[in-house]
Amino acid sequence: MTSPGCIQTGGVRANPTPPGVPVAITSPLLAALYQAIEAARHGQVWGDLKRRSASPEHREQYQWDHRAIVAALRTRDSGRAVEAMRLHLARVSDHLNATDPAASVTWR
Repeated sequence: MTSPGCIQTGGVRANPTPPGVPVAITSPLLAALYQAIEAARHGQVWGDLKRRSASPEHREQYQWDHRAIVAALRTRDSGRAVEAMRLHLARVSDHLNATDPAASVTWR
């Protein structure tokens, strides 16, 4: 069974949308950015990458990241929120690129 913002991979739910993020966002600009990210996350390319890179360990790491991001947003600690988001995005990028055959292509 899947739910919005999730993919089902081998019995493991991967990358659920952190429920506190939309609630914690009060800036219209950040809300629009979040909606754009969500649209991309539900696309086929991102879905294919998620399916290839999904694992229980990655899911646990993402959940930890999401809790840290939401906690920082709720306390309006921008420095901590930026650092938590950068860590999360770097982790996701590493996981997705590790399974993407095109990630090793370089452009000159």
